Amino acid sequence: MARAKKKRSKSSTKKSSRAGARKPADKPAAPRRPGIVHREIRPYIYAGLCFFLAVVYLILFLSVLPNRHAWAQALLYSFPAAVTVMGAAMLVRRPGSWWVAVIAGCFMLTAWIITLVLILMTASFLAGVYGAMGKAASTFALVAAVLSFQVVALGPMLQLKFLMTRAGRRWFRLEPIWG
Repeated sequence: MARAKKKRSKSSTKKSSRAGARKPADKPAAPRRPGIVHREIRPYIYAGLCFFLAVVYLILFLSVLPNRHAWAQALLYSFPAAVTVMGAAMLVRRPGSWWVAVIAGCFMLTAWIITLVLILMTASFLAGVYGAMGKAASTFALVAAVLSFQVVALGPMLQLKFLMTRAGRRWFRLEPIWG
């Protein structure tokens, strides 16, 4: 019995050593052929999404969310402006347009954070001043704050993530940021 166990263990070690020799990581990577171009479609998708969101933002801000304060109106109109710049920069494949897209994305996220703070301040004011009716209104303001992340901030965050990857930098003919 002991011999059979030893034989089994030896055969199992042989199999595992053979399996270890066939690992795909041990194979060298296939060299890229210079004539074949890898087609990246994500920049076109991001650009189309940016232009679509710019049109939606303009329609919303002109018809549904008009504002009488100039500073608030400028903050709202900065969203379609930044999104349009990000979309245009994605289509222009130059190293400088990478910087334009990154700066526009960071500007958009900064404007969203300012808007989020203003919405939260409005919710706290409504809840504190108007009692029970204000608490109901502040609940809707908090829902608007949560939804603003999905409507305003998620697209630029994903686009900035793409811009920081190797594929995003390769799209603009730049070297990778991290080794």
